[in-house]
Amino acid sequence: QTEDDITASTVCSPFEKAPAGFGNQGGLPRKYVMNCEQLLFQRPDDAIHRGYDKQAERDLSKEGTFISNFEPLTHAEARDLMTNAQAFSEYTKPMQDLIRKVAAMGDDESPRFWIASDQPRLVGGKRSKNPRYLQTRPDVANPEATAAADLASKLVRKLPSSAFAPLSVDVVAAGRRNNPKEPGVPPLSVYNPLHYMELPELFMEFISS
Repeated sequence: QTEDDITASTVCSPFEKAPAGFGNQGGLPRKYVMNCEQLLFQRPDDAIHRGYDKQAERDLSKEGTFISNFEPLTHAEARDLMTNAQAFSEYTKPMQDLIRKVAAMGDDESPRFWIASDQPRLVGGKRSKNPRYLQTRPDVANPEATAAADLASKLVRKLPSSAFAPLSVDVVAAGRRNNPKEPGVPPLSVYNPLHYMELPELFMEFISS
């Protein structure tokens, strides 16, 4: 992910001529972006299903993660959860490790509370539909993979590893919500900005989401 809410961008002439067989043979202007955020404000809706959102469970099991709208749980609740073998086994290993660690703590030990990825805060007897947390950007959290991807992009373009070689924006997904119909929200609601995509890719985007 190369951008989120705050991005610096510019449109200019292409940095290099497109290789034969690739697009933009006419040398049209291209857009270049740079993420200005260290953290991404994520909404892990799928995390309510234990084990489904592996990235969210990994992030939420770490100490120091900024969270919002998750239910504060006690040490005793961690021990209760461990007695439910089926539910406990459905979590990924990072969340299981967190539960084991908390369950082994005394009730008066700090921190007094913890959160589970599948338990948004209870508001008026119902689970919040707006759980959030701040995720460290994947390219920052995994610098080795980022460096490998950067090197691969230069190798395929036959450029030196030390060369300045920015990558332009290739596809920007269409803005849309593809969800069950709710009062005031149609199944497919388009919102700004809606970016142009080739028709096959556009329909693949809608169908796969």
